[in-house]
Amino acid sequence: IDPVHCLATFEDTTATIHGHEIVENGALSYDPHVTKPEHLEIDSSVKLYPIDYDALIKEMADELGMPAPKLAIVKNTIAVPAGLALYGVELSAIQEALEGL
Repeated sequence: IDPVHCLATFEDTTATIHGHEIVENGALSYDPHVTKPEHLEIDSSVKLYPIDYDALIKEMADELGMPAPKLAIVKNTIAVPAGLALYGVELSAIQEALEGL
């Protein structure tokens, strides 16, 4: 099994099953409404990054004039750049990578 340096989860099951796999000084980004890090088997050095997906999705829904439940699928889209930001990846690097597709 490859070491897990950064685990992103929107629900509790993934964190419960894989939390113990996060390496020392790794990172966990999670929805604080559903995952409670104090209930997980994770190393005390793991950095915790709560992401309020519901608030972000509501803000997007309000701006777009759409119902929030229709945007729930974008949690993955939120999690990817959040993880990249944790590692200091510049937005320009992401844009260059996407332009190369």
